[in-house]
Amino acid sequence: MNYINETVPIKELVTNKNVDKYIIDGMNQLSPNVVGDSNEEILVYKDKNGNAIYDKNSEIAKEYAKNSYYSSINENFYVDGRVFKTLNEVANYYQTNFLNNKDNVIKQDLYSFNSVSYNKNELKSKIESSVKAAYKYDETIFLDSEINQPNLITPNYIDKQAIKKYFKSPGKYLVEARSSAGGTYTGDLIIDSETNLEDVIHNENNWIKTGEYSEDIYKVVQNSAVSAIMMGVAPLVERLLNIKENDDNNGIKACFNNGDDFTLKSMITCFSSESDYSSLLSIIQKEELMAETTHIIRNLNNVESLPINEKATIFIYQMREMFRNVEISYVDNLEWNRIVKVMFSNFIVGINSWNALIEEIGEADILLLADYFVDKNSFDSIINQYVNKAQIQAKVKDFATELSIAMDSEKLAFKKKIFDTSMELISQAADIAINYIMETALDLAEAIPVIGDILEFARDFNIRTTMIYELILPNSDKKLTYQMSQWFFENKKFKPKEIFNVFEIKEPRKNETYILNGRYYSTYEAANEQLVKDIVTRTVLQGPYYYFIRGQVAIKKENKEELVDYWMDKIISEGQVEPRYLDYFGGVFDSRDEALVSMREKIKDEDNFKKTYSYRYGQLNDNEIFFDSLDEAKAFVDEDNPLTVKKVSVTEFISNSKFDELYDLSQFEQKICSFELYGMEYFYKNKDDAFFAILKILNFRNELVTTETLSYSLNGLEFENIIKYVEYLEENIVLVETKTQNNKYEGVNL
Repeated sequence: MNYINETVPIKELVTNKNVDKYIIDGMNQLSPNVVGDSNEEILVYKDKNGNAIYDKNSEIAKEYAKNSYYSSINENFYVDGRVFKTLNEVANYYQTNFLNNKDNVIKQDLYSFNSVSYNKNELKSKIESSVKAAYKYDETIFLDSEINQPNLITPNYIDKQAIKKYFKSPGKYLVEARSSAGGTYTGDLIIDSETNLEDVIHNENNWIKTGEYSEDIYKVVQNSAVSAIMMGVAPLVERLLNIKENDDNNGIKACFNNGDDFTLKSMITCFSSESDYSSLLSIIQKEELMAETTHIIRNLNNVESLPINEKATIFIYQMREMFRNVEISYVDNLEWNRIVKVMFSNFIVGINSWNALIEEIGEADILLLADYFVDKNSFDSIINQYVNKAQIQAKVKDFATELSIAMDSEKLAFKKKIFDTSMELISQAADIAINYIMETALDLAEAIPVIGDILEFARDFNIRTTMIYELILPNSDKKLTYQMSQWFFENKKFKPKEIFNVFEIKEPRKNETYILNGRYYSTYEAANEQLVKDIVTRTVLQGPYYYFIRGQVAIKKENKEELVDYWMDKIISEGQVEPRYLDYFGGVFDSRDEALVSMREKIKDEDNFKKTYSYRYGQLNDNEIFFDSLDEAKAFVDEDNPLTVKKVSVTEFISNSKFDELYDLSQFEQKICSFELYGMEYFYKNKDDAFFAILKILNFRNELVTTETLSYSLNGLEFENIIKYVEYLEENIVLVETKTQNNKYEGVNL
């Protein structure tokens, strides 16, 4: 099997297609179309009727889908405290109550407000609509009409502390050699670098071949014995690796076994809940971040060298970085912060100082703790910018001390668990190792003395060669070394891109960056501009400082109703004007007929009526809500019907436009295997299928015999192996002459 793996490497690929639809034979061979083609992938949105909506410009498709939901918003007319669906209903109301019943149009006592006459009901409505709110931040007073003005307020010292600076810092990379590559990597697992290490390490020209050594048959036999022992211990190692890192002790909460793949769902439900998983998934879909999220999870699952709980800390860090680099809604940002706080609260178990640290930092800055696990230097520099840095640093110290003690205790418990498990398996492992050695290495060892006369020949025949390659990292004295071996019948090439997995934990920060409320800004000015907007929004949400009437600034009240009552009493007490007739649209007339004529004309124009907008919601659409503006109604509809988006195959979309029936490419990924042979690439469901396919294509048993036979030949004769070759030499070599003590040669008859 090693020969197969080295001669015809089997690669793992990821596809987001339904693999079972691409099987083309009984050996689970897959059509080449199973590999995803990005040109075939499109984004579709779900409209109100369940249809998938697509346009080359995804924003157009999104608007089309939104508009399908907006069609449920109804425009109404608000008259005399009643809601009418159509203008005809309004006209009928006036026709019935006034035009056909003239006695209802009577003289009314009118009151003057801002030089316009109103009856008592109209007066109160007009006063209420004239009320303005004033807000106060520190010593600055601003009106609701000024909210969008830039530089409206100057943030005070405390609020300015919300802006934190991230200094320049190197990236952090995990470097490992894939186990399937078969070689040996020597170097750091985690490396800090200011340049992208993936590009550096995968570039073959950056490596230098620094050495080479060969092994004869004896050395290989010796190493085979060691390998046999490792094969015997393999079941033990496998069992040990499947022990959870922290079942119920103190430290990082155990949710997975080492070697498990984790998904977004398993990650969130482990440290939070099913409902929070659904909530976060909804945000990711709404903000169109599914592809980025899938990329993070896929890369983490490809890493072989990290325990899964360490992957969990990196996952939270990278998700935080993803959200910080996009502009998500205020509500979604609050929900994301809440979920992460729950996750962090459950991330460490049995250590009280952890919860104390969370409370000291505060919910708004909870995501800072991701730096503690991934980027400790940045974490320390940010903490130094807090007003309460001394308290936070004290809590950090307490936590670090308690965690260290807990982890030491955990290590002892883990070692005991390993010992107990190993004792159960040690005899089994020993039996496997001994049997293997007896069946292979010892047979070879006993065969060697038989060869006797070819001892020197065997020692000189090198059957395995090991090459050593080195790379000096840029701007560093760190060195990476890789050793790869090949048998005498192989011709391996050093291809670092196929050997090394380079995982970017944290990208280099090449410039100073500012963080405010979970989002990055390239300059302090940009962050401060957003801070001003946030403070104004916060101040408005806290409520007005006082109310006043437009044009009457001198009179201020903290309560709106109190202000309206004050002006009603004041105007009425000053006396009413002469009673006159109203057309109920603001017109004042001396006669009833004049008022009716004006009314008859004005009810024809919808602009003379106050509009209101209604929307029915709920499972049975049995709840109706009204809004003063269309924008308010649309905002509610957006919240009630969050858009759903999928990445689908354009081929499938053409044949089926029902959104729920389309296969979501970004939600489902499968691993498949491929290999190249005789200039063709083959695809199979799994590694076993691929392996047996290679055997079938090669007719492997005959191929191997042929290779060995052709490896030894003399004078047109072919030998099955080296032993047969040497036996032939022993039987056919005869002594031609010998050297005597007097340096004379004696002839020998042939």
